[in-house]
Amino acid sequence: MILVVIALSPHTYFVWTLVLTPIVVLFTASSIADVTTTDAERLGFTLIGGALVLLSSAIALGWAHYQQAHSTPA
Repeated sequence: MILVVIALSPHTYFVWTLVLTPIVVLFTASSIADVTTTDAERLGFTLIGGALVLLSSAIALGWAHYQQAHSTPA
């Protein structure tokens, strides 16, 4: 219900993710008996996400450097 209220009101993206993240974590945790498995999965997904951010940042910076080096003077 909180997610719907946040979605329908004029809040920032920060507030949206601040509310959405715990909701997703709570819904994806199937049971307390699998705590170590769930922790390992979350750690793995966090590391994969971090690696993707670094890769996309490197590509964007490389592309910006390429554009700057090969731009034609006006």
